[in-house]
Amino acid sequence: KATVPVQKNKIRVAFYWLVAGSLCGFRPPAFLMSLNPVLENFFGALYRAVEASDLVAVDAVLQWHHALLKGRAVYVHLHGTRQWAVLTALKRVVAVLKDAAEKEKANATTDGAAATFDPSRVPLSAVQAALVTASAHHSQPRDNSKQEKQKGKEKKAAKEEEEEYD
Repeated sequence: KATVPVQKNKIRVAFYWLVAGSLCGFRPPAFLMSLNPVLENFFGALYRAVEASDLVAVDAVLQWHHALLKGRAVYVHLHGTRQWAVLTALKRVVAVLKDAAEKEKANATTDGAAATFDPSRVPLSAVQAALVTASAHHSQPRDNSKQEKQKGKEKKAAKEEEEEYD
């Protein structure tokens, strides 16, 4: 069993490793997040928001842990995860448009007038619609009692960790 300073250092290293992975677009191994409940709450929520292409949720996660992130000088860097949410939405839009083009090609008549899909020509309106849909999904009403309890737990854990590192 490691001493307390060694455990704190492990958590600190895991935090920065998770930040670096987030910036590179990787989802680091789950065992890193399981080292500390704050890491699990923050990065788990951040990864879910990015995977859902939900910019509103990404912003909410970053704002919720603003003090911790700013104290560790990574807030601005993690704000870059918004681009991964946009890229995830773009990836989904391209996949949908590609499937639609393939279906249209399969249903085309023998005159060869089927449209081909060019992934470099994705309509901006399709990307905007994907982002709006993801954000609208996030803003749907939820059970606030569970949400408030979870927020209280997360806030308490974040304060304890901040005090631990100070």
